[in-house]
Amino acid sequence: MKCEQETLTNAYLDGELDAAASAQLETHLESCESCRKSIANQRAVRTGIRDRADYFLAPESVRSALTHQLGLNSRAGSRSASTDDHGAMRPRGEPSTFRRQRSPGWMQIGALAAALLVGWLLGSWPNRWGDRITDEVVSSHVRSLMGAGHLIDVASSDQHTVKPWFNGKLDFAPEVHDLSAQGFPLIGGRLDYIGGHPAAALVYRHKAHTINLFIWPAAGQVGAQRPASTSRGYNVTCWTAAGMENCAVSDMNLDDLERFASTVRGLEPHAGT
Repeated sequence: MKCEQETLTNAYLDGELDAAASAQLETHLESCESCRKSIANQRAVRTGIRDRADYFLAPESVRSALTHQLGLNSRAGSRSASTDDHGAMRPRGEPSTFRRQRSPGWMQIGALAAALLVGWLLGSWPNRWGDRITDEVVSSHVRSLMGAGHLIDVASSDQHTVKPWFNGKLDFAPEVHDLSAQGFPLIGGRLDYIGGHPAAALVYRHKAHTINLFIWPAAGQVGAQRPASTSRGYNVTCWTAAGMENCAVSDMNLDDLERFASTVRGLEPHAGT
């Protein structure tokens, strides 16, 4: 049976829900397989377009041609009109077949405008995708801090306790490291849901700050590192390595968060690939 909450999934993916509504839907996703499948299917379509499309700006020749055609038709439309033998209005100095001759021009303009629109949409898609992932991890981070029971499913500073806890709960095995020596002690982990896929959330501390490190299978290019960003007062840094997406979120300063991320990347299998 279709869940009535599915009507919100499209708005959620488009970033149209406010923080409270997003958090409520994300909590709902934890127990609703129907909504999870709906989001996963929509993300699969969007990811397929993003990964297979060539991103480009419309060539200068296309933009010039469109501008030229618009200019010609604008000037033609501003000419004085006269009436032909059948009483139809036509521009002065043009034959009565004016409409038939000019129609292909308007069709060309429509095609050119469509090409420009598609080029703009494809060029902006990766950034929109990145913005949605940032919104998701920040929402999950905020939700984890809301109270007891939200932050940790397995409480332990021992990586050999936390890593096996995920066995059978995920279709991948996240790398878990205790970074106490570097100033980022591990305090536990939990299950989460990011990017249309169940994710591991590893929880670390740095002084009075909480760090959530989200890990889930990568769908895009391996080895990519994205610029750090800030959303709703939280710093976010994401990278892809060893077939996994990684996003670290915290309210600590960006330099410390980047140091944390660099430490994790240095311990990952095939680091730097």
